[in-house]
Amino acid sequence: MAKPYISKQKVRDFVSRVSSEKTDAIEKEYEALLTKEIKSLDAFKRLEEALFEARKAAMEIKRAGFGDSVLYSMPASEFLIDRMISRCKSCYHEMPKEWTAICELLKPFVERLSKVRNARQSAYRIIDEAQTGRAAADALREAGLDYYTWENRKPEMVLDLSALKGGD
Repeated sequence: MAKPYISKQKVRDFVSRVSSEKTDAIEKEYEALLTKEIKSLDAFKRLEEALFEARKAAMEIKRAGFGDSVLYSMPASEFLIDRMISRCKSCYHEMPKEWTAICELLKPFVERLSKVRNARQSAYRIIDEAQTGRAAADALREAGLDYYTWENRKPEMVLDLSALKGGD
């Protein structure tokens, strides 16, 4: 029986998907940690109380017949947390003093993300240097990332990209 054709692009898509799954998991993990830490701050609790009071006042303005634009322009605490996390992602490498606490929490996650991205680049180099897609899949298997297992996997199975050694 002939082995199915494996293109380099198919192997590249495999590496991309595995690394995306890994980075998404890491990002969800650190977003959960940051959310927990932010919500535990006394200052944030006071901010939530102030927002609650502001929403009550905005409801009174609405009931007085002045519309609901004030009420709908009030941010939710989840929105504020998302903004803080998003801002931290963009300013991590050149963080201002005001962001040191949140960036300190983020540091181990950034390092893990860096390792995944370096492993992905190493895998791409292996693919680019291979003569065929099958040769690329074989080389990746030797490096610890098995395309064949992934191709035949159960849908819920996720491979660990950290098995691939190397990086920039």
